[in-house]
Amino acid sequence: MFNVAEEWLLKDVDLPMMQLVGWEGLWSTLLMLCVVYPLLGSIPGHDHGVVESPHDTLAMLWNGSYLQGLVVVYVISCGTFNATAVAVTGALSGIHRMMLDATRTVVIWIFGLTVYYIDQTSPFGEAWTRYSILQCAGFVLLVLGQAVYGGVLKLPGVYYPANDVETSKSTVDAGEEA
Repeated sequence: MFNVAEEWLLKDVDLPMMQLVGWEGLWSTLLMLCVVYPLLGSIPGHDHGVVESPHDTLAMLWNGSYLQGLVVVYVISCGTFNATAVAVTGALSGIHRMMLDATRTVVIWIFGLTVYYIDQTSPFGEAWTRYSILQCAGFVLLVLGQAVYGGVLKLPGVYYPANDVETSKSTVDAGEEA
């Protein structure tokens, strides 16, 4: 649903791409600071009695240059990822973006399996378990479902409504022949 809203804002409302990324970042930050972070600060936990302590977080950030660097790298990587994702949505569609997201997840899973079987002493990676076949089937179902929904993969006997782009193109082609 979020990608559909993004596509609507980019294509129908004609909101500039970087402005959309900025608004998403602003609203996400406000939601985290005003809702999620206070909620985590009130739930009982092992760290000074709560799940997340704002004072402890600020102290760690203030005193840890390594942590500050990681936060900067994280913010840059998230901004780059979001700008790229919005560019894909603007150039193609929300369906294409979801397919790329699903493909990314599959690639990460396969990478984890590969890392485990190259070096089983590595703390990274994932072994093939009895549930891995179910996970693999879920990935296949996810990617195929998105491909069918987006009209990228067309099943025989299934009706697919005409796309606005295809309809306008066929109208232009018919006008040129006349």
